[in-house]
Amino acid sequence: MVISIKKLSPTDLAREMGAALMALRLQRNLTREQLGHQAGVPVSTLRRFETTGLAPVLTVARLAVALGCEDGLRGLFRGEDGLPETLDDLLDAEAKPVRQRASGRRRASS
Repeated sequence: MVISIKKLSPTDLAREMGAALMALRLQRNLTREQLGHQAGVPVSTLRRFETTGLAPVLTVARLAVALGCEDGLRGLFRGEDGLPETLDDLLDAEAKPVRQRASGRRRASS
């Protein structure tokens, strides 16, 4: 676990998110027009988000879905309580076999 000692202001954090989106878009070799079309977001809005970090939450969600990054948004405001997130997670946790240990007694060898 890495703990950052640098505390970002909300404005800095927003700019960082916009820059990260732009880097991911370029890494995937997408133009703003292509990503905007996939996400249903105007190019001018996408440009503003990439340069300033300013965009409505719904726009950010659309962009995340278009890039396949929605899991990061889904966990944004979740606490780290360790509780299962879905019914499948709960059932998987209950289905784990109970660990068995050796009895510590040795069998007599024949």
